[in-house]
Amino acid sequence: MPPLVDAFRALAEPRLMADRVAHDWQTRGPKTVLLVPAASPSGFDVQVESESYGLYVYADGWHGAPFEVGPLTQTPHETAESCLGFVRTLLCEDSSLLVTYAGRKPVRWVLTYSTEAGLEREETGLLVFNFLAPRTQLTLVNKHLPTRYAQSAA
Repeated sequence: MPPLVDAFRALAEPRLMADRVAHDWQTRGPKTVLLVPAASPSGFDVQVESESYGLYVYADGWHGAPFEVGPLTQTPHETAESCLGFVRTLLCEDSSLLVTYAGRKPVRWVLTYSTEAGLEREETGLLVFNFLAPRTQLTLVNKHLPTRYAQSAA
């Protein structure tokens, strides 16, 4: 496996096991995928797709920029550590996911999460959907682990 994939799995596996977080590893072609299912109906699934060049984090339908080896994280180990810290935040009440539905289909995801500097908010959504369908919203929060920061996103 590529160094970044190896580094991520070597860091993630013992921490998830020590914290007793249910998870699964899958291989999908060149990708190694970590799946952490929601622990309750009020939570959301977290997934990390590990590729040789980056770690892609998904929270239900939300996704952000990849964690890559670059100027801020010089080594695969540092990149994996940074990504795992973010995943840790997604697994507790330091983050919340607001899902907007058009009819029964989810069309927009707003992730709010705590950092050392305060709350951050990132959004993603579909470009094409039934614009005339009635809208509903649902806020999801994971409670796999205790909070990391003083403020909570929920």
